[in-house]
Formats: sequence, C-alpha cells, structure tokens
Amino acid sequence: MKDRILLFTILILLLVIIYQALIIFNAKDIKYSANDMYRIRDIILENTVATDLDYKVYDLNNDSVLDVLDMMIIKRHFLDIEKIPNVKIIKGR
Repeated sequence: MKDRILLFTILILLLVIIYQALIIFNAKDIKYSANDMYRIRDIILENTVATDLDYKVYDLNNDSVLDVLDMMIIKRHFLDIEKIPNVKIIKGR
C-alpha cells in the first residue's frame, strides 16, 4: 500500500513538473520589466545565484550565459526601442 501511495505521489509530481515546463517553453508573450533588468544585474554582479528558470527566461541570445547582452536586449524591449519577438529565440553568432 505504501508503495502505491509513493508511486502515485511521484506520478503527480512528475505531471506538475511537465505541466510547468510546457508553460515555460510555450510562453509566447513574456512581459519584461525593470525588475527583470535588476535581476540580471544582480546575477552579473554575483549578488544572487541564477536558477534554471533564469536561464530559460533571461538568456535571450542563447549563449548559455546571463550577461550584459541579455540585459541590453531586455532594456531595449522595456524602453520600446526594439521588441523581443514572440518566439523567444534570438539566434546567436
């Protein structure tokens, strides 16, 4: 009986993780704000540790590094200079 409860709990948690991953990967319109720029700044200055979600949301040039270039892309989007396209993949060099 305990094995069934454990298996059921694991399956539920797995479904929740898959659902959250689908929401993140299918996000079409992410609204970036000044708080997002501050988050990247803190990561760059090593005042905070980047999470996996930070890399998914803020690594806009897909170079696997959160740096000033990502912050610049968000800043240009925030200031209405250049909007980030609905598909969050900006090809790197």
